[in-house]
Amino acid sequence: MKTTILLTGAILAMLLLGVAGAQTTGDKLTTTKFKAYVNGDKDSGTIDVKPEDKLEIQFEVENTFPKTGGLDIEDIEITALIKGIDDGEDLDPDDEPDEFDLEPQENDEVNIEWEIPLEVDDRSFDLTIEVKGTDTNGTLHIVNLDKTVKVDKETHDLLLRRAELLTGTLKCSRNTQMDVNIVNIGTSKEDMVLRVANEELGVAYQDSKELDDDPFDSDSKYSTSVPISVSKDAEAGTYVINLRATFDKGGRFVEKNMDLVVEDCVAKEPEQTPAESVVVVQQPVQQQPPAATGNVVVAEPDETAETGLFSTSNAMTFVIGLEVIVLVIGLALVAVWARKRRS
Repeated sequence: MKTTILLTGAILAMLLLGVAGAQTTGDKLTTTKFKAYVNGDKDSGTIDVKPEDKLEIQFEVENTFPKTGGLDIEDIEITALIKGIDDGEDLDPDDEPDEFDLEPQENDEVNIEWEIPLEVDDRSFDLTIEVKGTDTNGTLHIVNLDKTVKVDKETHDLLLRRAELLTGTLKCSRNTQMDVNIVNIGTSKEDMVLRVANEELGVAYQDSKELDDDPFDSDSKYSTSVPISVSKDAEAGTYVINLRATFDKGGRFVEKNMDLVVEDCVAKEPEQTPAESVVVVQQPVQQQPPAATGNVVVAEPDETAETGLFSTSNAMTFVIGLEVIVLVIGLALVAVWARKRRS
Protein backbone atom coordinates (compact mmCIF):
# COMPACT_ATOMS: atom_id res chain seq x y z
CA MET A 1 0.00 0.00 0.00
CA LYS A 2 2.78 2.38 0.96
CA THR A 3 4.62 1.45 -2.20
CA THR A 4 1.58 2.29 -4.32
CA ILE A 5 1.18 5.66 -2.61
CA LEU A 6 4.86 6.49 -3.09
CA LEU A 7 4.74 5.51 -6.78
CA THR A 8 1.64 7.59 -7.35
CA GLY A 9 3.22 10.58 -5.64
CA ALA A 10 6.34 10.28 -7.79
CA ILE A 11 4.28 10.18 -10.99
CA LEU A 12 2.28 13.26 -9.91
CA ALA A 13 5.49 15.10 -9.05
CA MET A 14 6.95 14.33 -12.45
CA LEU A 15 3.79 15.53 -14.17
CA LEU A 16 3.80 18.75 -12.16
CA LEU A 17 7.46 19.37 -12.97
CA GLY A 18 6.76 18.76 -16.65
CA VAL A 19 3.88 21.25 -16.66
CA ALA A 20 5.98 23.81 -14.81
CA GLY A 21 8.86 23.41 -17.29
CA ALA A 22 6.70 23.66 -20.43
CA GLN A 23 6.16 27.04 -22.03
CA THR A 24 2.53 28.08 -22.06
CA THR A 25 1.00 29.22 -25.35
CA GLY A 26 -1.65 31.81 -26.00
CA ASP A 27 -3.85 32.83 -28.90
CA LYS A 28 -3.52 36.59 -28.92
CA LEU A 29 -1.88 36.74 -32.36
CA THR A 30 -4.09 36.59 -35.42
CA THR A 31 -3.76 37.08 -39.19
CA THR A 32 -6.29 38.94 -41.34
CA LYS A 33 -6.75 40.47 -44.82
CA PHE A 34 -4.86 37.79 -46.76
CA LYS A 35 -4.19 38.68 -50.44
CA ALA A 36 -2.16 36.99 -53.19
CA TYR A 37 -0.74 38.62 -56.35
CA VAL A 38 0.76 36.82 -59.34
CA ASN A 39 2.94 39.09 -61.50
CA GLY A 40 1.18 42.06 -59.92
CA ASP A 41 -2.34 40.78 -60.63
CA LYS A 42 -4.57 39.88 -57.71
CA ASP A 43 -5.41 36.18 -57.51
CA SER A 44 -8.72 34.91 -56.18
CA GLY A 45 -9.35 31.51 -54.64
CA THR A 46 -6.47 29.11 -55.26
CA ILE A 47 -3.11 30.64 -56.13
CA ASP A 48 -2.39 29.68 -59.76
CA VAL A 49 1.17 30.19 -60.99
CA LYS A 50 3.43 29.28 -63.92
CA PRO A 51 7.19 28.78 -64.13
CA GLU A 52 9.14 31.96 -63.25
CA ASP A 53 6.03 33.82 -62.09
CA LYS A 54 6.38 36.35 -59.28
CA LEU A 55 4.17 35.43 -56.31
CA GLU A 56 3.49 37.99 -53.58
CA ILE A 57 1.30 37.51 -50.52
CA GLN A 58 0.10 40.19 -48.13
CA PHE A 59 -1.61 39.86 -44.76
CA GLU A 60 -1.91 41.66 -41.44
CA VAL A 61 -0.73 40.40 -38.07
CA GLU A 62 -2.62 41.74 -35.03
CA ASN A 63 -2.09 41.70 -31.26
CA THR A 64 -5.59 41.05 -29.92
CA PHE A 65 -4.84 41.79 -26.25
CA PRO A 66 -7.23 44.48 -24.91
CA LYS A 67 -5.97 48.04 -25.06
CA THR A 68 -6.34 48.40 -21.28
CA GLY A 69 -4.30 45.95 -19.26
CA GLY A 70 -3.09 44.03 -22.31
CA LEU A 71 0.45 42.88 -23.00
CA ASP A 72 2.92 43.66 -25.73
CA ILE A 73 3.91 40.78 -27.98
CA GLU A 74 7.58 41.03 -28.93
CA ASP A 75 10.07 39.47 -31.36
CA ILE A 76 7.33 38.38 -33.74
CA GLU A 77 8.90 36.27 -36.49
CA ILE A 78 7.37 34.76 -39.61
CA THR A 79 8.32 31.54 -41.38
CA ALA A 80 6.85 31.00 -44.85
CA LEU A 81 7.60 28.09 -47.21
CA ILE A 82 6.24 26.54 -50.40
CA LYS A 83 6.73 22.86 -49.72
CA GLY A 84 8.63 20.70 -52.24
CA ILE A 85 8.17 23.01 -55.23
CA ASP A 86 11.89 23.48 -55.96
CA ASP A 87 12.77 20.06 -57.41
CA GLY A 88 11.51 18.43 -54.20
CA GLU A 89 12.98 21.11 -51.90
CA ASP A 90 11.07 23.77 -49.98
CA LEU A 91 11.18 27.26 -51.49
CA ASP A 92 12.10 30.13 -49.13
CA PRO A 93 10.95 33.72 -49.75
CA ASP A 94 13.22 36.08 -51.66
CA ASP A 95 13.64 38.03 -48.41
CA GLU A 96 12.77 36.83 -44.92
CA PRO A 97 10.46 39.28 -43.07
CA ASP A 98 12.12 41.16 -40.21
CA GLU A 99 11.08 40.58 -36.60
CA PHE A 100 8.77 43.19 -35.06
CA ASP A 101 6.79 44.03 -31.90
CA LEU A 102 3.08 44.79 -31.45
CA GLU A 103 1.34 46.67 -28.69
CA PRO A 104 -2.22 45.67 -27.65
CA GLN A 105 -4.73 46.18 -30.49
CA GLU A 106 -1.90 47.11 -32.89
CA ASN A 107 -1.42 45.46 -36.29
CA ASP A 108 1.26 45.39 -38.97
CA GLU A 109 1.21 44.44 -42.66
CA VAL A 110 3.52 41.71 -43.93
CA ASN A 111 4.68 41.26 -47.56
CA ILE A 112 6.40 38.09 -48.73
CA GLU A 113 7.59 37.32 -52.28
CA TRP A 114 8.77 34.23 -54.17
CA GLU A 115 9.90 33.56 -57.73
CA ILE A 116 8.48 30.27 -58.94
CA PRO A 117 11.29 28.05 -60.35
CA LEU A 118 11.63 27.54 -64.09
CA GLU A 119 11.86 23.79 -63.62
CA VAL A 120 8.70 22.80 -61.78
CA ASP A 121 6.12 20.03 -61.97
CA ASP A 122 2.50 20.60 -62.98
CA ARG A 123 0.74 20.05 -59.64
CA SER A 124 -0.30 21.66 -56.33
CA PHE A 125 2.03 22.57 -53.45
CA ASP A 126 1.39 23.55 -49.83
CA LEU A 127 2.14 27.11 -48.72
CA THR A 128 2.65 27.22 -44.93
CA ILE A 129 3.00 30.37 -42.83
CA GLU A 130 3.80 30.41 -39.11
CA VAL A 131 3.65 33.60 -37.04
CA LYS A 132 4.94 33.50 -33.47
CA GLY A 133 5.93 35.94 -30.73
CA THR A 134 6.29 36.14 -26.95
CA ASP A 135 4.38 38.52 -24.68
CA THR A 136 5.97 40.39 -21.78
CA ASN A 137 4.90 37.60 -19.37
CA GLY A 138 6.85 35.02 -21.38
CA THR A 139 3.83 33.35 -22.98
CA LEU A 140 4.37 32.16 -26.57
CA HIS A 141 1.67 33.06 -29.09
CA ILE A 142 1.50 31.16 -32.41
CA VAL A 143 -0.81 31.38 -35.41
CA ASN A 144 -0.57 29.23 -38.56
CA LEU A 145 -1.84 30.03 -42.03
CA ASP A 146 -2.07 27.33 -44.73
CA LYS A 147 -2.71 27.94 -48.43
CA THR A 148 -2.32 26.03 -51.72
CA VAL A 149 -0.17 27.05 -54.67
CA LYS A 150 -1.12 25.35 -57.93
CA VAL A 151 1.34 25.22 -60.82
CA ASP A 152 -1.04 25.36 -63.76
CA LYS A 153 0.71 24.49 -67.01
CA GLU A 154 -0.92 24.61 -70.43
CA THR A 155 -0.73 21.69 -72.81
CA HIS A 156 1.23 23.76 -75.36
CA ASP A 157 3.33 26.62 -74.04
CA LEU A 158 6.76 28.05 -74.87
CA LEU A 159 8.53 30.67 -72.79
CA LEU A 160 10.73 33.15 -74.67
CA ARG A 161 13.21 33.85 -71.90
CA ARG A 162 15.78 35.83 -73.90
CA ALA A 163 15.94 37.54 -77.30
CA GLU A 164 18.50 40.37 -77.47
CA LEU A 165 20.83 41.90 -80.04
CA LEU A 166 24.45 41.90 -79.00
CA THR A 167 24.85 45.29 -80.71
CA GLY A 168 21.78 47.37 -81.48
CA THR A 169 23.59 50.00 -83.56
CA LEU A 170 25.80 49.24 -86.56
CA LYS A 171 28.07 51.75 -88.26
CA CYS A 172 31.28 50.80 -90.04
CA SER A 173 31.12 47.25 -88.69
CA ARG A 174 27.94 45.72 -90.09
CA ASN A 175 27.89 42.43 -88.14
CA THR A 176 26.04 41.54 -84.95
CA GLN A 177 24.20 38.58 -83.41
CA MET A 178 20.98 37.79 -81.59
CA ASP A 179 21.07 35.69 -78.41
CA VAL A 180 17.99 33.47 -78.03
CA ASN A 181 16.75 31.26 -75.19
CA ILE A 182 13.40 29.38 -75.36
CA VAL A 183 11.98 26.85 -72.89
CA ASN A 184 9.07 24.42 -73.23
CA ILE A 185 6.92 25.02 -70.15
CA GLY A 186 3.91 23.09 -71.47
CA THR A 187 2.92 19.50 -70.73
CA SER A 188 3.56 18.11 -74.23
CA LYS A 189 6.54 17.81 -76.55
CA GLU A 190 6.87 20.49 -79.21
CA ASP A 191 8.38 20.66 -82.70
CA MET A 192 9.58 24.24 -82.61
CA VAL A 193 10.60 26.25 -85.69
CA LEU A 194 12.61 29.45 -85.15
CA ARG A 195 12.76 32.26 -87.72
CA VAL A 196 14.68 35.55 -87.58
CA ALA A 197 13.99 37.89 -90.51
CA ASN A 198 14.05 41.36 -92.05
CA GLU A 199 13.30 41.55 -95.75
CA GLU A 200 14.88 44.99 -96.35
CA LEU A 201 18.24 43.89 -94.97
CA GLY A 202 18.06 40.41 -96.44
CA VAL A 203 18.08 38.75 -93.00
CA ALA A 204 16.52 35.27 -93.19
CA TYR A 205 17.51 32.69 -90.56
CA GLN A 206 15.67 29.46 -89.72
CA ASP A 207 16.26 26.61 -87.29
CA SER A 208 14.17 23.87 -85.67
CA LYS A 209 14.30 21.60 -82.64
CA GLU A 210 12.10 19.13 -80.78
CA LEU A 211 11.60 20.30 -77.20
CA ASP A 212 10.92 17.71 -74.49
CA ASP A 213 8.05 18.11 -71.98
CA ASP A 214 10.17 17.16 -68.93
CA PRO A 215 11.06 20.47 -67.21
CA PHE A 216 14.16 18.92 -65.64
CA ASP A 217 15.53 17.63 -68.98
CA SER A 218 18.00 19.83 -70.89
CA ASP A 219 16.17 18.91 -74.14
CA SER A 220 13.25 21.04 -72.99
CA LYS A 221 15.44 24.14 -73.52
CA TYR A 222 16.83 25.80 -76.65
CA SER A 223 19.67 28.35 -76.86
CA THR A 224 21.46 29.78 -79.88
CA SER A 225 23.22 32.87 -81.27
CA VAL A 226 21.85 33.99 -84.63
CA PRO A 227 24.44 35.81 -86.84
CA ILE A 228 23.16 38.96 -88.55
CA SER A 229 25.12 40.66 -91.37
CA VAL A 230 24.11 43.92 -93.02
CA SER A 231 25.35 44.98 -96.46
CA LYS A 232 27.72 47.95 -96.71
CA ASP A 233 25.25 49.41 -99.23
CA ALA A 234 22.32 49.38 -96.77
CA GLU A 235 20.89 52.84 -96.22
CA ALA A 236 21.06 54.41 -92.79
CA GLY A 237 17.89 53.95 -90.76
CA THR A 238 16.10 51.83 -88.16
CA TYR A 239 15.13 48.30 -89.16
CA VAL A 240 12.86 45.91 -87.23
CA ILE A 241 14.29 42.41 -86.74
CA ASN A 242 11.50 39.91 -86.09
CA LEU A 243 11.99 36.72 -84.09
CA ARG A 244 9.19 34.15 -84.15
CA ALA A 245 9.10 30.63 -82.71
CA THR A 246 6.13 28.55 -83.87
CA PHE A 247 4.89 25.36 -82.14
CA ASP A 248 1.78 23.20 -81.70
CA LYS A 249 2.04 22.18 -85.36
CA GLY A 250 2.41 25.82 -86.39
CA GLY A 251 -0.82 26.85 -84.69
CA ARG A 252 0.81 28.93 -81.96
CA PHE A 253 3.88 31.13 -81.67
CA VAL A 254 5.89 33.46 -79.44
CA GLU A 255 7.68 36.42 -80.99
CA LYS A 256 9.62 39.60 -80.32
CA ASN A 257 10.56 42.60 -82.48
CA MET A 258 13.89 44.35 -81.99
CA ASP A 259 15.15 47.61 -83.51
CA LEU A 260 18.47 47.52 -85.35
CA VAL A 261 19.90 50.97 -86.10
CA VAL A 262 22.19 51.30 -89.15
CA GLU A 263 24.32 54.44 -89.43
CA ASP A 264 26.47 55.76 -92.27
CA CYS A 265 30.13 54.90 -92.05
CA VAL A 266 32.07 58.15 -92.37
CA ALA A 267 35.77 57.61 -93.01
CA LYS A 268 37.94 59.55 -90.64
CA GLU A 269 40.39 62.00 -92.20
CA PRO A 270 43.99 61.00 -91.49
CA GLU A 271 45.44 62.98 -88.68
CA GLN A 272 48.20 65.30 -89.91
CA THR A 273 51.36 65.21 -87.89
CA PRO A 274 52.67 68.76 -87.47
CA ALA A 275 55.95 69.23 -89.40
CA GLU A 276 59.01 69.59 -87.25
CA SER A 277 60.46 73.09 -87.28
CA VAL A 278 63.99 73.20 -88.78
CA VAL A 279 66.21 76.02 -87.58
CA VAL A 280 68.83 77.07 -90.14
CA VAL A 281 71.80 78.93 -88.68
CA GLN A 282 73.29 81.22 -91.37
CA GLN A 283 76.81 82.52 -90.96
CA PRO A 284 77.02 86.31 -91.31
CA VAL A 285 78.56 87.39 -94.61
CA GLN A 286 81.61 89.58 -94.06
CA GLN A 287 81.35 92.70 -96.15
CA GLN A 288 84.42 93.34 -98.28
CA PRO A 289 85.39 97.01 -98.71
CA PRO A 290 84.43 98.16 -102.16
CA ALA A 291 87.32 98.47 -104.60
CA ALA A 292 88.44 102.06 -105.12
CA THR A 293 87.55 103.38 -108.52
CA GLY A 294 88.15 106.86 -109.88
CA ASN A 295 88.97 109.68 -107.51
CA VAL A 296 89.48 108.75 -103.90
CA VAL A 297 87.91 111.13 -101.46
CA VAL A 298 89.47 111.25 -97.99
CA ALA A 299 86.92 112.11 -95.40
CA GLU A 300 87.81 114.93 -93.03
CA PRO A 301 87.56 114.10 -89.33
CA ASP A 302 84.17 114.86 -87.91
CA GLU A 303 84.52 117.89 -85.66
CA THR A 304 81.48 116.74 -83.79
CA ALA A 305 83.15 113.46 -82.92
CA GLU A 306 84.09 112.92 -79.32
CA THR A 307 87.74 114.04 -78.73
CA GLY A 308 90.01 111.71 -76.82
CA LEU A 309 93.41 111.95 -75.22
CA PHE A 310 95.28 111.22 -78.45
CA SER A 311 93.19 113.23 -80.82
CA THR A 312 95.24 115.56 -83.19
CA SER A 313 94.79 118.84 -81.25
CA ASN A 314 95.52 117.33 -77.87
CA ALA A 315 98.62 115.60 -79.17
CA MET A 316 100.10 118.91 -80.34
CA THR A 317 99.48 120.56 -76.99
CA PHE A 318 101.04 117.59 -75.24
CA VAL A 319 104.25 117.82 -77.34
CA ILE A 320 104.67 121.55 -76.76
CA GLY A 321 104.19 121.15 -73.03
CA LEU A 322 106.76 118.34 -72.94
CA GLU A 323 109.34 120.52 -74.77
CA VAL A 324 108.82 123.37 -72.26
CA ILE A 325 109.38 120.97 -69.36
CA VAL A 326 112.57 119.62 -70.92
CA LEU A 327 113.86 123.19 -71.50
CA VAL A 328 113.20 124.23 -67.89
CA ILE A 329 114.96 121.15 -66.59
CA GLY A 330 117.92 121.85 -68.89
CA LEU A 331 118.20 125.44 -67.72
CA ALA A 332 118.10 124.33 -64.10
CA LEU A 333 120.93 121.85 -64.71
CA VAL A 334 123.06 124.56 -66.39
CA ALA A 335 122.53 126.91 -63.44
CA VAL A 336 123.59 124.23 -60.98
CA TRP A 337 126.73 123.47 -62.99
CA ALA A 338 127.67 127.19 -63.17
CA ARG A 339 127.44 127.59 -59.41
CA LYS A 340 129.72 124.64 -58.89
CA ARG A 341 132.31 126.18 -61.25
CA ARG A 342 132.41 129.45 -59.28
CA SER A 343 132.89 127.61 -56.06
